[in-house]
Amino acid sequence: MTTSRSPIGQKDARRALADRAVDRLRDLALDLRLALRQSRRRPGLAALAITTLAVGIAAVTVTFSLVNTALYRALPYPLAQRTVAIIRTPWDWPGNLPPAAVQGLRHDTRSFARVSAMYDRTERLELPGGVQSLVATAVDTGFFATLGAHPERGRFPSASEIVHAAPYAVISHRLWHGSLNADPAIVGRALRLGTRLYTVVGVMPPHINYGMRGNTDVWVPQPAVADTGQSYFAFAWLRPGVTLQNARAEVRVLNGQLVQSDTARYTRMDLYVNNEMVIRRMDAQGRALKLFLALAGCVLLIACVNVATLLRMRATERRREMAVRASLGAGRGRLVRQGLAESLLFSVAGGGLGLILSAAGIRVFSTSFPGNFPTWVRFGIDAHVALFAVGVSAAVVFLAGLSPALEGLRLDISGMLKSGGSGAATAAHTLRRGHRAVGLQAAVAVALLITTALLGASYLNIATADRGYRPDGVRAAQIWGDSTQEVDARRLVSALSGHPAISLTAWTGNFEQFPDPAAGTVSDSIFRTGTATPVVLDRRVPIQEFSVSERYFATLGIPLLRGRTFAATDTTGHPLVAILSAGLARTLWGGRGDVGRTFQLGRAGPPITVIGVVGDTRQAMRTETGLDMTALPTLYFAAPQTQTQRGLVTVLVRPAASEGAAVAAMHEAARTVVTVAAPPEIRPYVQTIGEAPMIIRVLGIVIGTCAGIALVLALVGIYGVVGYSVAQRTREIGIRVALGGTRGAIRRQVMRGSLRAGAVGIVIGLLLALGLGRLVRAWLLGVSPASPAVYLVTCGVFVAVAYTAGYLPSRRAARVDPMDALRVD
Repeated sequence: MTTSRSPIGQKDARRALADRAVDRLRDLALDLRLALRQSRRRPGLAALAITTLAVGIAAVTVTFSLVNTALYRALPYPLAQRTVAIIRTPWDWPGNLPPAAVQGLRHDTRSFARVSAMYDRTERLELPGGVQSLVATAVDTGFFATLGAHPERGRFPSASEIVHAAPYAVISHRLWHGSLNADPAIVGRALRLGTRLYTVVGVMPPHINYGMRGNTDVWVPQPAVADTGQSYFAFAWLRPGVTLQNARAEVRVLNGQLVQSDTARYTRMDLYVNNEMVIRRMDAQGRALKLFLALAGCVLLIACVNVATLLRMRATERRREMAVRASLGAGRGRLVRQGLAESLLFSVAGGGLGLILSAAGIRVFSTSFPGNFPTWVRFGIDAHVALFAVGVSAAVVFLAGLSPALEGLRLDISGMLKSGGSGAATAAHTLRRGHRAVGLQAAVAVALLITTALLGASYLNIATADRGYRPDGVRAAQIWGDSTQEVDARRLVSALSGHPAISLTAWTGNFEQFPDPAAGTVSDSIFRTGTATPVVLDRRVPIQEFSVSERYFATLGIPLLRGRTFAATDTTGHPLVAILSAGLARTLWGGRGDVGRTFQLGRAGPPITVIGVVGDTRQAMRTETGLDMTALPTLYFAAPQTQTQRGLVTVLVRPAASEGAAVAAMHEAARTVVTVAAPPEIRPYVQTIGEAPMIIRVLGIVIGTCAGIALVLALVGIYGVVGYSVAQRTREIGIRVALGGTRGAIRRQVMRGSLRAGAVGIVIGLLLALGLGRLVRAWLLGVSPASPAVYLVTCGVFVAVAYTAGYLPSRRAARVDPMDALRVD
């Protein structure tokens, strides 16, 4: 027989539970009030602990925001994790697929559910207030379906409308809010792009900007993929159950079929499936971001250890107080809560300050991190980052405060009350723990300092390396276009020639083919005329092919070794000519008798005569052992005889005197003569040829920032431990002075403790630096991860820091008055 509890009993149980909850909240309020009062007695310690926690939390929150946004946050459209991009070779930029490859991906593979192709072009938007250049992405029938997004306004064109190239357009959220002033009646409005009117049928959602460059303003229908010389960028959905490895294997089979169908055209074709390409080649940047997160974790670890050391020392000083409280009836659990209350107070204040610092840090790093992020990537403190920061703060409460709080469980109440002090044995134990904690902080700081010095030396080596030309002062104007970018480049060069602020000017673009499509296309299969087999080239270093104007070599300072450079007579209708780099000439003919010889691109290509040989140009490239200034085998063709790849040409300018005057002249001329292409980006030429220096610079800045924070925290930690040691030994120091000890001897004894802590950190830090050096080896040029010079200089810097941390406590110890010291309880 069962009996149910009476309503009166249930009511009493609920009331008792509520009373217990109220009592717990009241106890917590009392503990926090006591912790606040204790903090006011030692405002310096409180400020130091809060600032230390804030810096550590900010460091890890900022890096978590960057890593989460760039690598792990899902792309803002459905089935983003199934989306892959298809390119030719792992080092090529998206947008170089020939039409046959796109058709093969659609019809001859089973790995992909949908395949979409597109290409970028430049259009002129005519508005009442003037003309604006836009980036337009021409998309095929599968684009919007593969994208899987929903428009912010209006609709997306249907497949049939795209097939028939209906004059419909989808505009970006940025264009709608910017040039079109967020027109609420934008859907149905007609826009003139170039010579054609398009009707706006939809607005793309914010932060979705899918195109080859990632800065598309408008999406327009394109005709069916055809062999018109246009190159495409393709992205696709993997079918359910298909892995990336399966897709790559099938793409390799397709690649073999293309090569067999047209050996001259597809000899070096190497299709490559990579889902990371969807977020714009985040391979190098992704590794850097993960390294940033690990380093920020080290900074947070140092902050936690530092605060824990400060609180432990504070708890040691309060052991007599805790013993009195225990003797008056305070339970050990209550003593633990009181110990944690001060840590909780510091954690809440440090977490709040850390979020403020995080917001500022995210703003700084989101603007200074190297490019290649698409426009939909937003850095900020979203719900995930805020939750992460709260979690970190909560963890800090226990990491920094649990150990000191547990001291209350090990109190010898009788011994403490009899001794009348904190106990020499306890103080010595606390000091030993403090020295171990300081050694850990010092080790991390030394490792980060060494890594920063290695990256700094590498960046300096890249900046001063012999590139085979003189890039100093040369400015580049990058002009994006579809079919008229060459015309714009020639106009800009003509307008700048003879300007008093400019010494030399030229232009260059990536070679695509000769004017007659049947004459030959780009291929790395080079045949010496009269031979049936191609010359074997090093596939690890891709050959470069450029179309250049007459004064290109003089503008960049590339030396002419043999023969002549291009002349005004090297135009269409004259024999095809080329200039080779010295390394490529050696590969073809051993470097002897190369001028005047002929070669072919592909087995059926036309004969091309070598008219000159110029010096090799070098570029920083990643290898298995790090960065290396690699000489690039290069073919130069006369621009009037060739066609350049659609998309980009670069105008090069060497200033006569003032770079500022030359840049101003370039901007003025571009506004006058560049009519179709987008406004050119004008920047130093070296910034246009590779991202390795930028990544190294940002790596150095971030790791240097972490190293600086770690160094300051280590200095504070050493200072705190040595200062606590002096405070605990005041009586002993007073006796030594009274017995005739000199102040110099006392100062040296204190300094030895500081330097000893620094030495332990240096030894462990050197071992950590060797491991960290392996992680950053991929970005090192001309410096070994175990460089003795870097290690010695860094160790010297840290010895100076340890000396500085012990100097003030040693002076305070040397000034101890024996009479005052003997009265210390």
